[in-house]
Amino acid sequence: MKTLFAFLGVLILLAGAAALIHPRIATPSKKKEVEIENHKVIFESKRFFTIPPVWGGVAVVAGCLLIFIGVRR
Repeated sequence: MKTLFAFLGVLILLAGAAALIHPRIATPSKKKEVEIENHKVIFESKRFFTIPPVWGGVAVVAGCLLIFIGVRR
């Protein structure tokens, strides 16, 4: 059980650090193919999500607490 808390803490800590370093996540939204004259044109739009720095900080603190609890037990 100790290692489970420590492992989850490390994962959450890394996810929080990644959110603080690179807060924008791009996901593909739509892909549309159109034929204009003899040319095939592909339109692809992307959707961007921004993770607030507060949530990244909360994840870092929660990860540190889980690591502390895992080592302490």
